[in-house]
Amino acid sequence: MKSKIMLFSSAVLILTAVLVSCASTGGGGGGGDADTDKQFSSIYETHKQTLDLTNATQYTVKKGDRLSKIAATSYGSVENAYYFPLIMVASSDVVLDPDRIEPGMKLTIPELQRNIDDPAERTNVKSLLKDVAALYKRDGNKYPETQAGLIKLSDSL
Repeated sequence: MKSKIMLFSSAVLILTAVLVSCASTGGGGGGGDADTDKQFSSIYETHKQTLDLTNATQYTVKKGDRLSKIAATSYGSVENAYYFPLIMVASSDVVLDPDRIEPGMKLTIPELQRNIDDPAERTNVKSLLKDVAALYKRDGNKYPETQAGLIKLSDSL
């Protein structure tokens, strides 16, 4: 019982850290940093062509949504919240910065298993996670928990 409580507590802490880093604005979205936008665009260019969108689904952002919450729900567990970069790259036509999603945006949710079962796809996902983590680090280490979670997930693939 004690181990289940510890596991649940860890999961809550992970999700809380990720949720803080990827909140929807609830409207307006605010302006973004041009350099950060440029860096995200570069990540999109690098990874979008290799992301497998076969059987991808659509999701409409609601007020209060976060990419990490959407990833956790779409991919079946709180531990999968750090796969949010897959959604942001697949949705790069509407999401420039994962910190600025807005209600009404239509996101593309790639099939997770399809993108990690194939060795070439898995390599791309690992690289994507590390690239996003590096961007967070360059951006003043704004979200250290998210950066660490992305790296840990990448290393586990």
